[in-house]
Amino acid sequence: MKKIDIIGLGDGGAEDLPEKCREIIAKSDFLAGGKRHLAFFPDYAGEKLPIDKNLKKVLEHLQQTDFKKAVVLVSGDPFFFGLGKYLIEKLDKIKITVHPHLSSMQVAFSKIKLNWDDAQLLSLHSRDIAQLLPAVKESKKVGMLTDDVNTPPAIAQYLLERFGDIFTCYVCENLEGKEEKITKGNLKKIAKLEFSPLNVVILVKTKELPFSIVPFTGLEDDEFHQRKPKSGLLTKAEVRAVTLSKMKVKPDSVVWDIGSGSGSISIEAASFASRGKVFSVEKNTRDFGIIQKNIQKFGLF
Repeated sequence: MKKIDIIGLGDGGAEDLPEKCREIIAKSDFLAGGKRHLAFFPDYAGEKLPIDKNLKKVLEHLQQTDFKKAVVLVSGDPFFFGLGKYLIEKLDKIKITVHPHLSSMQVAFSKIKLNWDDAQLLSLHSRDIAQLLPAVKESKKVGMLTDDVNTPPAIAQYLLERFGDIFTCYVCENLEGKEEKITKGNLKKIAKLEFSPLNVVILVKTKELPFSIVPFTGLEDDEFHQRKPKSGLLTKAEVRAVTLSKMKVKPDSVVWDIGSGSGSISIEAASFASRGKVFSVEKNTRDFGIIQKNIQKFGLF
């Protein structure tokens, strides 16, 4: 029966691995991992396969190749935004053993000497940066993995434009490696710097947000920016309250507000759908700017 070991690595490479894991790698006949991971084992005698954007090819190779013992190298903990779940699901007929390393997030929090049991953790790797918004609204601490698009300066600039400079930011680079570096600063400082692509970003809120984040419904009509012809272009408070109650909007709901006028239904729905999406559709171009003002006022960008 084929056997695969998934082994987590830190930036210290092979030297930081337990002896048991080094023996497993030495006795294997197939080794897959990122180019950086494979470089830690220049004298490996078996077949090597770099993992880049070729996961399907790697998966097929693991399923079809006649090897006795394979090893897949990953960063940190395979089950913390790693390949662990994917490989377990796709290779369900192969015996898999997982050997986790410390996650980069765990190491980062220990380096800055902060507990992380009350932090929100997320990955922005190949993801929309907007996923950051609910986390920074709801939590005092946020830890995140980055990529070459959602870099520390890009994250800092994104938050500056929406919240102002209300966070202390830690950028933890090359953790456990020879070029390890921790940079602490406000968002304005971080937005101007450059960092290694191997980094973890931690935010600590130092000031309150400039708006309420408590889900709200039935706000008074005059709370909203609105265009006011004779009849007014706004769904009244009582109707909004009943509508949202019937809709049962959840944190991950997707809501379409067709003919949104001033956007009052969208605004109140978005306060509940913090991790979801709200689409506000209005044919009158004059109302677009009003909707934008309401989005800014209630911090629901």
